[in-house]
Amino acid sequence: MNDLFAMIYEWLYYEPEFSSLMYTNGLYGLLGIFTILIPLIIVVLYYLTMNHPRLNRKKHWAIALVFNALLSFFTSFTLVTFLIASLNMEDSDTSYVIQSIEFSLVSILYAVILFVIFSLLIKPFSTNCSKTPF
Repeated sequence: MNDLFAMIYEWLYYEPEFSSLMYTNGLYGLLGIFTILIPLIIVVLYYLTMNHPRLNRKKHWAIALVFNALLSFFTSFTLVTFLIASLNMEDSDTSYVIQSIEFSLVSILYAVILFVIFSLLIKPFSTNCSKTPF
């Protein structure tokens, strides 16, 4: 699983030292699972659990999308930061902080893409929000 998600993440973001650190500690697999689960859970909550006529607007869908992006960023940044801290690496080293932020932005991109895909797949099962966002 780590190999699959490493290939997917490194397609958009590759820094030799940082990527090696992520790969050898198996963090790609964990982050990949979170990147799939976060949008899936939010889409299911939006379309099936909070299925209310008042939420059948593009702005509510956009709020769920932004929440998905923020949660994905926070999750990936936190996990990478904990990995660096657990390896007793320099916390003040700005290159790891910048690389963690850049990597987390890639996680946002994948989470947004998955959110749209999951929305297209799950919205037909919604009784009130089946026309949102398009």
